[in-house]
Amino acid sequence: MRLSMAARREVIVKSADGYRKASKKEKGQILDRITGVTGYNRDHASHLLTLFGKPLYLEGNRGARLILEADRRGNKVHRKRNRIYGREVADVVANTVEDDGLHLRQEACCGHSLAGPEA
Repeated sequence: MRLSMAARREVIVKSADGYRKASKKEKGQILDRITGVTGYNRDHASHLLTLFGKPLYLEGNRGARLILEADRRGNKVHRKRNRIYGREVADVVANTVEDDGLHLRQEACCGHSLAGPEA
């Protein structure tokens, strides 16, 4: 059974400080433990453990300089998209799907499903 992404992230967060302070031999043991738990390969796990919480300096085009740092709190801002179609359009689509005998959820409608059977 694989861990969820949130659980894997939690394992990395809890192990990152100890990994950076560990000796080479201890780092190998930590990597063995983490690869066994998360399923990551050693290279990816060491990359995540080394860079977590450290500022990353980037220089973009046009001379823009960025400083990125992993968020230790895990408070991610989720943007909501504005609706493109109103309730009227959603009702028409739902009625069309029901009239054609298709039993699809409204979110699962596809253009070829709405076109109906080919003549």
